Amino acid sequence: AKMAIYLSRRNKVAESLDTDAVSIFKRMVKARLKADYGYFCLTKNVGEFEAMWCFKNALCSVENEDLIFSRCLN
Repeated sequence: AKMAIYLSRRNKVAESLDTDAVSIFKRMVKARLKADYGYFCLTKNVGEFEAMWCFKNALCSVENEDLIFSRCLN
């Protein structure tokens, strides 16, 4: 969250179009989830990914080997 706030402030000072901390935070979380999912797929340990990130499908879920983001990240 601190990084998202920092980036949004930096973008605002630089007069960039992307200054919304919430959207930056969501993109950062999605990027982390994608990276972790890729790693756990390579290590053939998707169950551990689900145990770590898919609690009650709050952030994401895995369906038919596809990573599905929850509504809060869209």
